[in-house]
Amino acid sequence: MPSMTASAVGGGQSHEHSLLLPSSSAVEDELSRIPEEEGGSASASQTIINMTKTCMGTGCLALPYAAREGGFLLYTFGLAAIALWNVYATKRLCDCFDLISSSKFKEHHTENSVTTSVPCDKTLKCCNPTLREISTVPPPPRGTATLGKLAWYALGPPGLATLDILTVLLLIGIIVAYIDAIRTFLQGTLLTTGNDSFDAILIACLIAPLSVVPDLGALTKTSSAGLFVLGFALLIITGYGIYSFSDDVSFTIHWFPRNGLAGFSHWFGCIVFGFGTVPLTFNFKESMAESKTPVFVKANLLAMLIVAAVYIIVGISLLFLYPGIESDVLSEIPEEGILPIVTRLAMGVVVMATAPLIIVPCGELLEGKLNNGEDDPHTRTLVRFGICFVTMGISVGVPGFVGAITFVGCFCVSLVSFCIPPFLYLVMKLTRGVSFRSLCLDTVMLVWGLGATGISTAYVLSKGVSKTA
Repeated sequence: MPSMTASAVGGGQSHEHSLLLPSSSAVEDELSRIPEEEGGSASASQTIINMTKTCMGTGCLALPYAAREGGFLLYTFGLAAIALWNVYATKRLCDCFDLISSSKFKEHHTENSVTTSVPCDKTLKCCNPTLREISTVPPPPRGTATLGKLAWYALGPPGLATLDILTVLLLIGIIVAYIDAIRTFLQGTLLTTGNDSFDAILIACLIAPLSVVPDLGALTKTSSAGLFVLGFALLIITGYGIYSFSDDVSFTIHWFPRNGLAGFSHWFGCIVFGFGTVPLTFNFKESMAESKTPVFVKANLLAMLIVAAVYIIVGISLLFLYPGIESDVLSEIPEEGILPIVTRLAMGVVVMATAPLIIVPCGELLEGKLNNGEDDPHTRTLVRFGICFVTMGISVGVPGFVGAITFVGCFCVSLVSFCIPPFLYLVMKLTRGVSFRSLCLDTVMLVWGLGATGISTAYVLSKGVSKTA
């Protein structure tokens, strides 16, 4: 197809750079069909609830253990720092997204395979150095998730494949830990079959139907109910601790991590696991009715501050009531009796309300590749049921869920949440100009993220996941 002249599009004006698009009228028609921001149905407050519930699940039971291992100073100030670290990483991913999407270029580039040279003009909004450079990159495969598109434009096909693998491993690891936790909670209650495999099958059958929803916005009511039940369970645990508290038990405040690196690794793994929303940034963002970046970042900041405040209060309070804790707090209360059984059942409900918030993004990642980005209810059902039953099988062979979340937190969550965002941002900005201040900040955050991930993961692996519980 011959190239169009400048007068055909730009009214006689010529430009040095051009994009590869079919025709100006076709582009204008396509632009009119693409919304300025693709959004879902969730409000900002509903998104805050969903993000808060995603964080506050089984990890809450390990908070007093994390406080004991990390010491008062690291637990309190380090926890607040990790909350802000999550906000920073989320903002960086949104910044990367804004770099490649402000002119709708990637949508056109993905949808159109015809290579006709069109001069740059204001109608196409392509007079931007960043977009001109991105225009030389082949489009990502149809159905690629938004986070994957960032990796594609920054690192190409190897970057997309690597990030997809890491994200799937991360989400699968979290779901496995959740199912393992529910099986642990059911032990000693009337709802257990007495067989780990049968228990896991029943759990998967209960979670799977909750996960077959269009997007995370549809899980707001489930998240709200889960938060209510979580508060109820923590009240029972606190009440039991007060009732059984003995003055003979001495409570010593450790200001610094116990056993040095060991304490730091256990604290880091448990706390990072409790903030794993960064890989789900675009799932939450795209579920919002008002999905502009400033609105989403503000909602994320509020959610992380709420989570941090609750974590600090819960961790310190329960450590005071259970000073000798060696694992999750449920292991410190008796297995027999009405209240302990009700507490375990309540925590099982909490995890069942949290699991779909992880299964849905994992399913969307896989479904997009199977259906080329199209939403097919049948594929959605098969994939999400498949995720539930695959993770069910894996969970049967995983020892303790505190050990599982320590490893997943140390390696998967910290790598995807704290290393990938600054790395992608640096790669995208270095070739297009970056301020010295931003260069230093993102380099420091990347190095710190890699260091914390490597050291804590190496220590956990050297001791064995089963020994960390």
